[in-house]
Amino acid sequence: MGTEFRSELFQNYLSGHGIIHEKASVNTPQQNGRCERAMRTPMDHAISMLLSTDLPRFLWDEAVNCSAYLMNLVLNSRNEIPYESILFVRMIGYEGQTIYRVYVSGARRVELCSSVDFDEKPKCCSAHWFRCQQIDYKQL
Repeated sequence: MGTEFRSELFQNYLSGHGIIHEKASVNTPQQNGRCERAMRTPMDHAISMLLSTDLPRFLWDEAVNCSAYLMNLVLNSRNEIPYESILFVRMIGYEGQTIYRVYVSGARRVELCSSVDFDEKPKCCSAHWFRCQQIDYKQL
């Protein structure tokens, strides 16, 4: 734990981009609080997503990516939506086609698909759901 910023590859990246890497003192997590808090939120989201959907643990990285994507679409503490701050960026040669990342349970892998049909119908009809559909809202 705590070695993600010590690898030789990471150190070479920092030095190649002129970034000075200042390390915190040993056994003082308070000095590293901002980074720890920033990473805790997407990790907590990922854990919740995997546990609530019964998806396999190897989809951990997909859950973290989904969390980061969702966090960039909601208001932050400065009442800004992070995604809107980069909307002016356009990729050259990009056709604008949407690509979906789809988990194929039979093959146990994630595939990229450009044409996806979402079936949003309930798979089974519970008694509670059926009763809710029978309420006449005009009488309320």
